[in-house]
Amino acid sequence: MTLPRVRLGVVVGCFASFACAGGTTGGAAPELYRHDLPNATANDLVRMTLKVLDQYTYEIERVDETTYVVVETRWSGRYPLQDEIDAGVEEVLTKIIVRGRPRGRASPGTVNLQVATLTAENRVRFQGSLDWVRGYMSPMFKEYVDEIVRGLSSELDQGVRVF
Repeated sequence: MTLPRVRLGVVVGCFASFACAGGTTGGAAPELYRHDLPNATANDLVRMTLKVLDQYTYEIERVDETTYVVVETRWSGRYPLQDEIDAGVEEVLTKIIVRGRPRGRASPGTVNLQVATLTAENRVRFQGSLDWVRGYMSPMFKEYVDEIVRGLSSELDQGVRVF
């Protein structure tokens, strides 16, 4: 059975776009900037994340601690960084998501540690355009996220433990 040319083109186009979105080499820019964080208890992960994100004036959209830990911010407007301004960016929205998943099964009398990651998403609007571009990751934006990661990592490594 052969597919009509139109459908085959759509299928090939979809596969090509997924291939570009999935990798960071060649093709489209990544839409997410992800960092691993130190392992922490679920309680510490939530508490320290809320503390650090508050320092950067992020509003929390949701906190979920059912099976996995998820702390997600609202899309937050921020001033464009210098290299974003130099590229013609007029407005910026950023969202941070911290996720934790159990490292393993905790046995009685032990602490269940979470393997944690921080993901940042960025949307920008360039001068003269009404469209938002998702995934624009300038070097200064990555440094900005790295700074948040360093602060959260420091809190998780040195913070007072609450069990």
